[in-house]
Amino acid sequence: MALEKKLNVATNDILKTVRGRNGGTWGHWQVALAYAKYLDPNLHIQVNEWAKRYVEEEVDPEKGVDRAVKNWKRQGKTDKWIQTRLENKQVRHQFTSTLQEHGASKPFHYANCTNAINKQVLGGTSKELKQTMGLAKSANLRDNLSRVKVAALGLAEALAEEDIEENQRQGYKQCLQSCDEAGNKVKRALA
Repeated sequence: MALEKKLNVATNDILKTVRGRNGGTWGHWQVALAYAKYLDPNLHIQVNEWAKRYVEEEVDPEKGVDRAVKNWKRQGKTDKWIQTRLENKQVRHQFTSTLQEHGASKPFHYANCTNAINKQVLGGTSKELKQTMGLAKSANLRDNLSRVKVAALGLAEALAEEDIEENQRQGYKQCLQSCDEAGNKVKRALA
């Protein structure tokens, strides 16, 4: 099986069947998707369209940006909000890269540094804010904020990134402190 070779695992690591009362069949997501495509021709067509779109966006990334803009417009976002959000995505990427380069590279480091900023700028952690706003856990918080709040988070992340680099902060605790201080600066500026 090609998937066995690609993942360098045995068949029973890809597909498992348990007989009996509490039995069932479990498979790697690629096996499950292949079977679902076999069962439903419409799903097969949809998955092929998604794959084609992905390949096109790999060749021409602007198509991905255009798709994101179209989806945000469908959600009722303004051109100004979309511009701010797109700019903020690049700031966010630079911020997380800086955290990683300075030793704050575990998933909970990113989450806690982000929440240090969120607490200062927005008044709560991402989880708390989503609950308050009635959003699903999987929802993107920034996609549900005003343009000013998105920009404020971006400013705080840019300030934290600058502080981490200029002052050669190293390790999670120092990066977290920079994030808290940057969030506090933006909070004071907005007051």
